Amino acid sequence: MTQQLQFGLRPTQQRPTEPTLEGAFRIHFAPNDLKSLGLQQGDLIRLVSVTEGGTSKMGLGSTFLAATPNAGSGAKRYVQVTDTFKETYGFTLEDRVTVRKALDTLQQARMVYLKEVVQGALPADAERYEELEDIIRHTLRKARFLVLGGAFDVVPYGDKKTRKRRFIIEKIEPPLDASQPYEFTAKSKVQIVGSNPVVAAPTAPGSLLPINSDGIGGLHEQIRQLNEILDELSNSPRLPPILRGSRSIMLHGPAGTGKSMLLQKLKAAGWRRVFEIGKATYGHAGQNQSAVRKIFEDAAASPPSMIVIDRLDSLAGKDEHGNPANPGLAQVLETGIESVKESQVLIAASAQNLGRIDGTLRSSDTFEDEIEIPVPYAKARAEILRILRGKDPSLPDTVSDTIGERTHGYVGKDLKSLHRHAQRNAYHCPAAQDDFVHVKQADGPPVDEAEDGVKKTPISAPFGHESVREASLDDFEQALRTVRPTAMKEVFLEPPKVRWAEIAGSEHVKQALFEVAELPYKRPDIVAYVRWQTSRGLLMYGPPGCSKTLCARAAATESDLNFFAVQGAELTSMWVGETERALREIFRKARAASPSIIFFDEIDAIAAARGRGAVPNGLNVLTTLLNEMDGIETKEGVLVLAATNKPEILDAALMRPGRFDAMLYVGPPNQEARRQIIDMQMEGRPLAEDLDLDDLARVTEGYSGAEMVEICSEAAKGAGRDCLRGCWGTIGREHFDMAMKHVVRGITPEMQERYQRWSKERSAVTRS
Repeated sequence: MTQQLQFGLRPTQQRPTEPTLEGAFRIHFAPNDLKSLGLQQGDLIRLVSVTEGGTSKMGLGSTFLAATPNAGSGAKRYVQVTDTFKETYGFTLEDRVTVRKALDTLQQARMVYLKEVVQGALPADAERYEELEDIIRHTLRKARFLVLGGAFDVVPYGDKKTRKRRFIIEKIEPPLDASQPYEFTAKSKVQIVGSNPVVAAPTAPGSLLPINSDGIGGLHEQIRQLNEILDELSNSPRLPPILRGSRSIMLHGPAGTGKSMLLQKLKAAGWRRVFEIGKATYGHAGQNQSAVRKIFEDAAASPPSMIVIDRLDSLAGKDEHGNPANPGLAQVLETGIESVKESQVLIAASAQNLGRIDGTLRSSDTFEDEIEIPVPYAKARAEILRILRGKDPSLPDTVSDTIGERTHGYVGKDLKSLHRHAQRNAYHCPAAQDDFVHVKQADGPPVDEAEDGVKKTPISAPFGHESVREASLDDFEQALRTVRPTAMKEVFLEPPKVRWAEIAGSEHVKQALFEVAELPYKRPDIVAYVRWQTSRGLLMYGPPGCSKTLCARAAATESDLNFFAVQGAELTSMWVGETERALREIFRKARAASPSIIFFDEIDAIAAARGRGAVPNGLNVLTTLLNEMDGIETKEGVLVLAATNKPEILDAALMRPGRFDAMLYVGPPNQEARRQIIDMQMEGRPLAEDLDLDDLARVTEGYSGAEMVEICSEAAKGAGRDCLRGCWGTIGREHFDMAMKHVVRGITPEMQERYQRWSKERSAVTRS
C-alpha cells in the first residue's frame, strides 16, 4: 500500500525563458519519494491541494526524476513543478499537496488548432505551413500533455538560419474544461489558422478566443462586453486606430458574484503568456516593486498577453482612515499600465469595493472599463441553479425557477451552498434510504439478488454509479432556513415572521404597504401595464403602540423581501463620522441584497429638523440620510420604511418627492379592530358564557393595539390569581374591568389632535 505523503512545491531547477509545453506537466520527484509512493517514472498522477482553509485544487501530470536526487526529506519533502503547470491549475508555491496515481487516461485530441505568434500577427511566409506539419506533430507527441493556450517552439528542417517558430494552441476538439489536458496521438489532426482557406478556422487570424458562459449563469451581458474587448485586442486591420493597443478593465461587485470565474475564463482565451500580480508577487511590505515592473515589461514583450490583478482593493486599497495602504504599489501599477498602452496586453483587475481602491488607480486613464458583476436577479438565480443541478440552463425547471424567486440577495456562492445543503437533505432523507434502484450485478458474488442477476442498491449510495435522489423543492425549502445570503451576514438583520392575519384592523395600512412592498415584485405585469409609479419611501406616523413596527415586519414577510431593521437610536455615536458611516453601510448592504426593505424605527432619533436634533454632528447625519435616499448612488430595488411617534420634529426635506413619497397615519384601532384583537388574544382561554365581547370592544375606545393586548393579558392573570386562591372559574367581565383600571390610556385627545394638525400642515405644504 502506498503512503499518504505531503509535499511542498518548488520551481524546477531549469526554468525556460519562454513557457513551453515540452516537459510542462512533468512533476519532479526525489528517487526515495518515488519509491515510497510506489510510482515509476512516467506514471500519470494527480496532485491534490491540502492547504488548510484554501480552495481545493487538482492537477494532472506525470512523474519525473528530479535533477537533484536528494530534493527534501521528512516534513520538508517537496516536488518541483513548472510555471506552466502552476498557472494551468492555479497552484502556488505556498500550497501543500498529496500525490496519487491517476486511474483515468488523458482525453485524446481529435483536432488541434494552432496559431503562430509573431508580435501578434501571422508571418509573411504563412503559405509554407504545410512544410512544418511533420515537425509540429513530432513536437506535440513529445510534449504528451496539451492545454489551451499552451505554446511550443519548432525549428524547420533545413532552415539555414535555424529560425525558431513559435505556436500557441487556440482550440482543441472535442471541447473540455479549459484546464483539462489532452494527449496528442497518431490519429490527432492539426490545423494552423490561416493555412487552409477551405477549412473554416475557429477564429480570424490574429484574434483571441472568445469566452463563453459555460458553467456561469446570469452574466451574459458582462461576457458580451468582455468578448468585445477581446475582439478589439486582436489588432484586426479593420479596427480604428483609437481602439488599438492595450485594454485595462476592472471587474467589481460583491463577493461570490463570479469575478474570479470570469478571470479564469479570460485567462484561457489563448494568450501567449498570463501574468498574475497578488500578495504572493508583491509581498506584504511593498518591497517587490521591481518584480511588478518586470511583469509589465515581460507582458509587453510577449504579445498577446494578460496581466491579472485579483482583489485590487485589498492589494492597493485604503486603510480605515482613508489613506493609501500601499501608495508605492498604486504608483507602480499606474506607471506599468501606462507603459503598455501601445502593446497587445489586457490588464484585468477585480475588486469588491471600488471605494476602497487608491484614488491613483481610479482615473479614467488607468482602468478604462469598469464592468459591474451584480448580485443576480431572479431569472439569473434560476439559471445558476439549473447549472448547479446539471440541467440545461435554457430549458424550464420548476424547482430552480421557484427557488430563484425566493432567494433575493443570494450570490452565486450562496446558491452553490444552498444547492449543497439541499442535496445533503435529499441524501439523508429517510425516504431516500428506503428507495432502491436496480443496477446490473457487478463482478463478484451476488448481493441482495433479484431476478436476472440484478441487485438492489440504495438510491442514496455515495459511491460508484448508483443513482442518487435529486434534491426536491422541499429539500431546498429546508436549506433556505440555514443558508443566508452573503450580503446580509455582516449587518444587523431581524428576520420578520409576522403575517397580516396576526394584525387586527389597519386595513388601509395593509393596502398601502401591499402597494409599495408586494405589488412591484409579485405583479410586475400590472405595474408595467398601467405604468404604476412605485414609491421609494413610506413614513408611518402615529401614537405609540399602534402596530407600526408590526406592519413593517408583516410587509417584509408577505413580500418575501430581505429586511434590514434599524433602531434609530442604535445608530447614534459620540464619535464624529461613525453614525454617517453606519448609515452608508446599511444602504450599501441593502443595495447588494436588493430587492430589500430598510426599516428605520424611531427615525426621529437621526432625522430631526436642523437645529432640533440631539445627535452629535446631526447636520452631517441628516445630510447623509438625504443623499442616500436621493439615490446619488443607485437605490434600485430598495424600499425605505420608517416609523415615528414625533413626525413634527422631522426635517421637512425628508418629505420631498423621491424620499418619503407617502405618509401614512397609523392610529388607534377602531371598535371592529379592537374586537379582533380580543378574539385573537383570548382564543383558547376559558371565557365566561355571559361575557359580551362586543360591549368590551365598545368600552375600550381610545386604547392602542398594544394596550388592548395588555388588557387581555391582565384579565387572564386576574383569573389565574383567583385559581391560586382556590376559586377556579372562567375569565369574566370583572377581570377585564380590573385590567382596564391598571392599563392607562396612553393616547390622549391632545395627542391625536397634534397628529391631525401636522397632517393638515403637510397637506397644505404639498398642495402649495
